[in-house]
This record gives sequence, C-alpha cells and structure tokens, in this order.
Amino acid sequence: MRKRLLIGAVAVVVALVALVLLPRKQSVASLRKEYLAACSGSGWTEVVRHFWGQLRSSPPNWQADWDRRRKRIEAPEKALIEFGYLEERTFVASNFAPRAVMHMACGAYSTKFPMSNQAVLAPYTDTVVFLGGRDQNVIARARFTTNAVIIVAPRSDTAKWAELVRDVESAASTGSTIKPADR
Repeated sequence: MRKRLLIGAVAVVVALVALVLLPRKQSVASLRKEYLAACSGSGWTEVVRHFWGQLRSSPPNWQADWDRRRKRIEAPEKALIEFGYLEERTFVASNFAPRAVMHMACGAYSTKFPMSNQAVLAPYTDTVVFLGGRDQNVIARARFTTNAVIIVAPRSDTAKWAELVRDVESAASTGSTIKPADR
C-alpha cells in the first residue's frame, strides 16, 4: 500500500516538474500581455520587491531595478519581432545627440497624435518606454546608442516613428515646431 502511494506521489511530482519545465507555445496575445507587464513594471515580483525594500528601509536602487526590467522586456520583445507584430528600426542621429532626438520624438508623438493616459517610463536611462491609450498599450520602446536611436514599435506604427524622427531633426535644426496631425 505504501509502495503504491509513494509511486503515485513520485509520478505526480514528475508530471508537475515536466509541466513547469517544458517550453510552451506562446501566442501573440500572451506575449503582448507579458511585454506590457514587463514594460510597465507591474507584476507580483515587483510588488514583493518594493514591499521588501520598504520593510528593510533601504533606498531604492533604480539602476538595478531598470536592469532587471530590461531583461524581462527583451525576451517577449524578440519573440514579438519574430512573429512580425513589432518592428525594430534604427535611425542615425545626424544633427543632435541621440538621447535628445529620442526624447524629442516621444514629445512629438504626444503632440502629433494626442491620446488619453500617456505615460513615459524610465526617462533617465538609455531607454524610454512610451505607453498610451485607455488600456495603456505599449506604443514604442526607444533606446539610444552613441550615434543612433533604436525604436521598437508595432509594425503599423513604424512609419509614424520614422516620420517623427525625420521631422524632429529637421524642425530642431530650423527652429520650427511640430504641429498636431489632421484627423
């Protein structure tokens, strides 16, 4: 009797381990949800980490938090690029520093395509996550290198971002402003 219970318990444990460790086939919808959670910094691990830091009365380490979040962002982002939902575009910054071009492009997006509930996350690192809309979808994630701005956005929006970066560079060099788009 005990032998059967032990064999049954081992079989259940092996089945649970296999269920957890086997790779899952992911859909675009589940990857979008994971990407949004990673970009916005939500999730139970972030809440527990924040609560634990408050209990210990330790000051927050923003760089370590952002490095952890960046690692969480990159996996679903790569998968969404492979599925064709997201597209990564690189723009060489010729007139200004890439950081300035990146921030001006995000500001120009807000001006040209106004919407409710816009948010920009992590603006003081090398990456900006731009959220917007009623359900806080990820509009784009922009980062910069020494001479370029790299924007990852939904495939349908990459033409908008290309136009914005071009407009930002030309407007900034001529001193003009970017006007809202006609609807």
